[in-house]
Amino acid sequence: MSPFTVPIAEAQTQFPDLVFVRPLTPSAQKAAFHVRDAAGVDLCLKIVSPNYERDRLDREIQAMQLIDHPNVVKLREYTFSSRACQQQRHYIIEEFIDGRDFAEHLPTGQRWDLQTACDFFAPLCDGLCA
Repeated sequence: MSPFTVPIAEAQTQFPDLVFVRPLTPSAQKAAFHVRDAAGVDLCLKIVSPNYERDRLDREIQAMQLIDHPNVVKLREYTFSSRACQQQRHYIIEEFIDGRDFAEHLPTGQRWDLQTACDFFAPLCDGLCA
C-alpha cells in the first residue's frame, strides 16, 4: 500500500496558524508534518487519509484521550473538516517526539543482539500495555 501524502503547500493553506518545519515520513493512513504553534511549541500534524477506516480512527482518538503514559504520544487536538478541497478530512495534532524513522535503526542485513533488542523494545511494549 502506497503512502498517503499531502503537498506541504496544501497543508499550509489549511493550517495558516502553524509554522511548517518539515514533512515527516507518511504512512498509508496519514500524511504527517513537524509544525510549531504560535507559542513555538513543536507539534505533529497528521492529515488522515480519506480511505482510513472511521471506526479505527475513532478507537485511536479515544485511546489517545484516555492514556496518560510517558511512552504514548499525547493528543493535543482532533478536528474534522469538510472544507478541505471539497472533501471530508480528519486532522490530528499530537505532541512532537523527535526521533528517527524505525528503518534507520536497523540497516538491511544487520541483526541486533538480545540486549539491544530488549533495550529498544521494552519501552515500546510498556507503552503498548498502557
